[in-house]
Amino acid sequence: MAICLVRLFGRLVCALSARGAERLGRFLGLVWFHVVRIRRSTVLRQLRAAFPSWSSGQARATARALYVNLGRWAAEFVRATGPERTRREALARVEVEGLGAYESATADGGGALVVTGHLGNWDLAACSQAFAGRRLTLLSRRLSNRGLDRYWMERRRALGLEIVEERTPLVRLVERVRAGRTLVLIVDQATPPELGGVRVPFLGREAWTTRLPALLAVRTGAPLFPVFVHSPAGAPHRIRIEDPLWGDAAAGRPAERVLALTRALNRRLERRVREQPDQWLWLHRRWKGFPASGRSA
Repeated sequence: MAICLVRLFGRLVCALSARGAERLGRFLGLVWFHVVRIRRSTVLRQLRAAFPSWSSGQARATARALYVNLGRWAAEFVRATGPERTRREALARVEVEGLGAYESATADGGGALVVTGHLGNWDLAACSQAFAGRRLTLLSRRLSNRGLDRYWMERRRALGLEIVEERTPLVRLVERVRAGRTLVLIVDQATPPELGGVRVPFLGREAWTTRLPALLAVRTGAPLFPVFVHSPAGAPHRIRIEDPLWGDAAAGRPAERVLALTRALNRRLERRVREQPDQWLWLHRRWKGFPASGRSA
């Protein structure tokens, strides 16, 4: 049933004008927030914990804006992976800032690491750069609904994005980076200790955080670029490539360098989330295992 509704939504937004598709996406977001209420209580609880000085009205307004954004971005993503007309329109609205350092680092065919979060229209951004010819490999979780997962992965791959399973062994990921691929890693979901996660402060609270980007940076020596997307309404999407971090730049044992890099990445992401809180995916239970009152220093 879910996949049938998604395919119907896809046909509708590709048949409409860009403005009409955006309106439909915004309406869908409002339905998600007011009627379906998908994880709305989780979003509000996490917003209040991250921004304790906010009023309940401010938290609710930010949550509502997030759901509207998600509907809008879903429409844009489907159009970007749809027929040529809608694909051309959607991809033309993506801009890149700070590309020079990345291109210099990969000019001789070397690999790189990109670390990002579910901020702005992250999927559209990744697909746009794969379509532009950049050799991107995305490490991705699978959706529990097989039909939706197949639909989502097929559309990503159609624009040239290579996708590998989240639990791909470290040695295989190292091989891809050394073969000249850019490995894209999303770091803002809870990674429990049994899967290698470490406790790192994020938005004022301890959170289980993946060490994988830092491990790969230390193991391969490849540059690690924090990349975040800003997707305001009525304006182009902006992919912001920050100055790279290097796994061999810090002193200390490998384990110490991994932890220092992991902390640095969390700080970069936290700064961007605070700048645009209505564009981060608060639906994820980011602080599993930590009480809302357990704020870090």
